[in-house]
Amino acid sequence: MVDFRSLVRLLTFLSLPATVYVGASDAGTTVTVSSPAPPSVQSSVSRPSSAENLIPYRKGNKWGFSDLRRKLIIAPQYDDAQRFADGLATVMMNGKYGFINTSGRVVIPFTYDYPASFSEGYAAVSVKDKYGYIDKTGKTVVPFKYDLSEPFHEGLAKVTVGEKSGFIDKTGKELTPLKYDTVGRFHEGFAAVRVGNGASGKCGYIDKASREVIPLKYYACNEFSEGLAHVRLPDASGHILDGFIDKSGAVALPFSRDYYVVFDFHEGLLAVNDHYEDKNGRTVLKPGHDYLGEFSEGLAMVKINGKLGFIDKSGRLVIPVQFQDPGLKTCSLFSEFREGFAAVMLNGNCGFIDKTGKPITPFKYAFVDRFDRGLAYVQLTKDGGEDGYIGRDGTEYFEP
Repeated sequence: MVDFRSLVRLLTFLSLPATVYVGASDAGTTVTVSSPAPPSVQSSVSRPSSAENLIPYRKGNKWGFSDLRRKLIIAPQYDDAQRFADGLATVMMNGKYGFINTSGRVVIPFTYDYPASFSEGYAAVSVKDKYGYIDKTGKTVVPFKYDLSEPFHEGLAKVTVGEKSGFIDKTGKELTPLKYDTVGRFHEGFAAVRVGNGASGKCGYIDKASREVIPLKYYACNEFSEGLAHVRLPDASGHILDGFIDKSGAVALPFSRDYYVVFDFHEGLLAVNDHYEDKNGRTVLKPGHDYLGEFSEGLAMVKINGKLGFIDKSGRLVIPVQFQDPGLKTCSLFSEFREGFAAVMLNGNCGFIDKTGKPITPFKYAFVDRFDRGLAYVQLTKDGGEDGYIGRDGTEYFEP
């Protein structure tokens, strides 16, 4: 089980949340890797650096910040540290979170129980189990009155009181009544919302003016991706049908029971069953493999006889099937390429490969996150006790 500290860091690290699904619950080539010698740490603390070049660095059980060459800029002294965002970094001491600037000066005191990094100029934080928002001076801009709150995205933030959720703007004005049982994030100008739980609940979409622009009539609603959203409806006999709608609510791809695996459109293609379709519903690629993943950066994961590899948009297998299907032992929350690298499993451990299939790290991690702004969060053990960040070249920004 991942500890709370690691979970906070992981959730904060994700710059793009996983796809939100607002709905009812449904019942070849061998890789040889040699471990590169880790770069030495320059232990003298240096002068301040720009925020984008400062990396959370763990030494033992204390965190500080280093530059890309592992030269310490802010000495390890914190119980937790997250990446800089909007010029400030979230750090923890004695169970409380505060914020520092690039020189290591505390600019917002250690008073918060739960932090989120700054997003769009504001941070969601909690005190005594109530959530609100602060600005970069530490001033409370939205009162601590919510039971849950999330970072601002596209100018709005999700908040919750009791079991009901809605959205606020940066002035704290509640743009939607807190009446929804489930809400997704705003994406492409729309957010999926749901009233009711279980099979009797219905979902639809609101715009940023809080208007229910697509009626709440669906069994399940995904967020919009490339102008279309995956939704589900029961037919007259109660069977669940999958289809896609556009932003006017019109059916873009007919509802069907024939879909076995349905994701979202990525790079103009939809992985469904054993083939890929375009936005007109035409089959444009049928690789004939056991499993098809979403395209990202021109490549998609496929499974053949229990092993994983990657194809390009012509269907050519460009990275041979050789990696393990992790099953319940998931290497990462994401399996697609991001910033040129993908997380895969070999011999029961996780690592990263580039687009040629070449490993950039040893296969030794229990869990890895995708790359974001040149770094990936990794865990050496499942309990999160040995964790930290790595760079695109495999450099580890941590040590025992």
